[in-house]
Amino acid sequence: MNFKTSLKFLFTAACILLMFTSCSKDELDNYGNETAITVKLKGAENNLQNLMIDIKDVQLLIGADANTPGAWMSLDLLSSGVYNVTQLNNDNELILVDGMLIPSGEVQQIKLLLGNDNAIIVHNQSRPLGSDAEELASSNIVAKRLASNKNYEFTLEFESDNSIIVTADDSINFVPKMNTLIRHLQY
Repeated sequence: MNFKTSLKFLFTAACILLMFTSCSKDELDNYGNETAITVKLKGAENNLQNLMIDIKDVQLLIGADANTPGAWMSLDLLSSGVYNVTQLNNDNELILVDGMLIPSGEVQQIKLLLGNDNAIIVHNQSRPLGSDAEELASSNIVAKRLASNKNYEFTLEFESDNSIIVTADDSINFVPKMNTLIRHLQY
């Protein structure tokens, strides 16, 4: 074999080898397509003494349409239960989700699903607050893209004062409200 034939043979062999070992576009798009998230709960400044909320779940809306099956993703809640949100201020916070891996992409909304054991304590007396499966605290996150192989921290700031509405007849309406702060964590 002469030098040109040997060079052509090596070039052809290298091309064939490259063809069999290269990744398809789909494989490249799916490789490392996860994001780590932590979700914390804090109480915003408030005038209330004790507001107990019954946390059942934390969910993210991935994509644009909330009515699409599977659009809402339940997160791995560390511990459900009843918590006094008025004690979650300054440096006190409750970690709801810790370092969970989720698919990277657009997050449209986050919601905190509450159970039926919500209460406010006024003058040392507990007064139940109504809640049903449709009543939830939510915060819109408009087109927040979570990048692959990154860590994000969502801090849900529960607005106790804005969530409790006392009517003229002294009844209490519970309309949960919160804000969401998102930080990209650098390591």
